[in-house]
Amino acid sequence: MTRSTPPAGPAEYESELDRRIRLLESEGTEESVLDDLPIRDLVCAVVGLAVIVVAMVAWGYPW
Repeated sequence: MTRSTPPAGPAEYESELDRRIRLLESEGTEESVLDDLPIRDLVCAVVGLAVIVVAMVAWGYPW
């Protein structure tokens, strides 16, 4: 799925909204409303949270 520019006017907004609602309601289509979350983003989020937790614990309980 390619990324598209946001709708410019109310008519384009309504047509895009209708398209997305049809995608959500239809079960047999291969097209999705949003792309899958890349594994790299998930790994970066988990590593970032772990670093923040370790830093806060080290700051709160100095060695």
